[in-house]
Formats: sequence, structure tokens, C-alpha cells
Amino acid sequence: MADCNSEFTKFLDTIQLGKTKTENLRRARNAIRDRIIGYFQDKGWKPPTFHGQGSFKVHTCINQSDEDYDIDDGVYLQHIPEHKKDWPTTETVHGEILEAVKGHTDIPPKDKHSCVRVQYKNEYHVDLAIYGEDGKVYLARKGAEQWEENSPKLFTEWFLNKLAIHGEQLRNVCKYLKKWSYFNGWNDTITGFYITILVGNHFSASPDREDLALYNTLKGIVSYLESYRKIIRPVEPMKNMTESLTDKKMDDIISRLKGFRDNTEKAIMGASKEDAHQTWRQLFGEDFPKYKGDQNNNSSNTATIIRENKPWGN
Repeated sequence: MADCNSEFTKFLDTIQLGKTKTENLRRARNAIRDRIIGYFQDKGWKPPTFHGQGSFKVHTCINQSDEDYDIDDGVYLQHIPEHKKDWPTTETVHGEILEAVKGHTDIPPKDKHSCVRVQYKNEYHVDLAIYGEDGKVYLARKGAEQWEENSPKLFTEWFLNKLAIHGEQLRNVCKYLKKWSYFNGWNDTITGFYITILVGNHFSASPDREDLALYNTLKGIVSYLESYRKIIRPVEPMKNMTESLTDKKMDDIISRLKGFRDNTEKAIMGASKEDAHQTWRQLFGEDFPKYKGDQNNNSSNTATIIRENKPWGN
């Protein structure tokens, strides 16, 4: 059995978001908050409050070598009427936030379906999700959905409770799965949100072995998906997040995770550590440490790292 725990520790240091990038994202977020507050005050409106959300909030962001970094921020409107039946359309409130951040960066802000995006060159962006509160929390989605019940605060609490139970290794496993998804180009379908739910629900600890924790968690995830073929949001509203996916796309998600599980087993159960390294580098790319056990054997150091082919076009 090939024990690569020490290599996973180095790998984790490589893929985690560093201090400089974290500070840049936080500074950008805070500057946008100040701009929105100033805009609302100039209009004579009560300024919104803000609440961080997503991977930046729960510290599961990873380095992405070929993409810009992002941070999600929740904008909680305070100037709209008390009761939801009197609220303006989501297109109206999107327009207000869009106007508030216009000119903040050289790149015009983008009005997306469920957020307003502020882009800082090609380095990072801030996605502003807009919410109203009427006993419950509602996300402003443009189009037919309009105000959709959705409280990211509850989801953050759910994840942090899981973390309190299982410890930091749960967060590490989330990062490994995100890195695998990003490296292979599947993050638009096997999203960070899906990964966080699946790891939170099926995490299996291995106190002294990061590779075994990853493998055992993948076994639980695949077993669940093969039986139930859905990913349920773990807090209210507890909806099936994959309901809109075709059977083929769900098959593809399960197939890729199953392949990941099988390859982690291959790496762990392999006869040599050199072979294990090569498998891990095929799964994660060159960020995973090179094999250095035999300095005279460069076969694993010079091997080409190739992403697996996407099973769908996107």
C-alpha cells in the first residue's frame, strides 16, 4: 500500500488560496460594499447590509491556475417594503446594484441571472447576490423565478457544524475534489456547491491519512449517487439541486466520480509509491508533488500530465 500522506500535505499547501490573494479578494469586497453604501445614501435609501457566503466564507477556495478568483457576497436590501408582495421586480433591484457599482473597475459590471458581477481585470471578480427578507430570505433571480427562497447563511451554518464534528480534514477533502474538478475542466457541472454538499454528507475521516480520507469519502459519495441520483440542498428549502439535469448529465457526473474513486484506490493499493505518484498527478496535475524516491529514475518526473476528456460539451 502506497502511503502518500506527506505528499498530500504539500499538495494542500500548493492548492490553498494564499494570504496575498485572500487579502486582495477581501479588500475588493470591502471596497465594493463601501461603494454600494455610498450610492444608497446618496439616493436617500437605507443602505443594505452584507453577509459573506460561498467558498470564501467557509475557507474552501483553491488556487486556479487558468481562471480568475472569485468571492461571493450577499447584499441584503433594507430599502424595500416590509412585505414580499410589495417588493419590486428582481430586474429592478439588479439594476440598482448594477448602477451602484458602475465605474468601480475599468471592466463594466455584468448583470447575471442570479448576481451582479464586478470584474477586476482578469485576476478576480466579486459576485453580488441580492436578497430580500420577509421572515424568510429570498434571492433575487431574474426572469420567471423572481424572488426565490434561499438562505446562504443557513448553508454556511450547516457546513460549519459539519466541520465542528469532523475537523479540518473535511475541509481538505472538499479542496481535493475541487482541484480534481477544476483540473479536468468539469467545474461548470461538478460544481463547488455540489462538492461541498456531497463531502459534508458523506465524509469519512482517516486521522493520519489524507489519501484514505479522500478515497473513503468518494466511496460514500458514489454509493449514494448510484442509489439516489440526486443532490439535495441540506437546509431549507431542501430541493433537489440536480433536478434540471438530463439523465445523461447525471450519468456523466456519477461516472466521473466513480472513475475518481477507482483511481484513488489504484493509487493507494499500488505496489510502488512511484506508481501512486503518477496516478495522483494524472488526477490533479503538476501541482501534486513529483516522485523523488529514486533520483536516478526520472520516468515519473517527465511523464506528460493529461486531463481526462470531458464527457459532455460545455
